Amino acid sequence: MRWEYFIMPALLIITGIIMLLVPTSTVFAYKTRTASKNEQTQEYCNVLSARIMIAIGVVSAIALVLTRNAEKGIFGFAHMDDSVMCIMLAVFVFSLPIVNICCRKKFPELFDEDKK
Repeated sequence: MRWEYFIMPALLIITGIIMLLVPTSTVFAYKTRTASKNEQTQEYCNVLSARIMIAIGVVSAIALVLTRNAEKGIFGFAHMDDSVMCIMLAVFVFSLPIVNICCRKKFPELFDEDKK
C-alpha cells in the first residue's frame, strides 16, 4: 500500500470539514444552478455535500487500510488500491445529482416555477 492513495480521501475529508464549518463559503462550495437559487439552498447543499464527502473519504480510507495486502484488484485493476480509488470516485460523481434532488425536495416552492 502506498501513501499516495490516501491523498484523495484526505482531500475529500478536509474539503468536507471546511464546507461544514463555513457553509456559505464561495471558495469551497457545491455550485450548481439548484444550489445557487438562494443563500438557503446554497447552505443546505453545502452541508449535505460536505457530509457525503466526509463519509466517502472515511470509508475509502478504511477500505484502503483493510485491503492493503490484497493481491488482486477488481474491475480489471492489478491492485486493490486502484479498485478502491475507482469505486470512491464513482460514488462521489454519482452523489452529485443526489444533492440536487434532495435540495429540490426540501425547497419545492423555489423550484415549482421551473416546471412551468
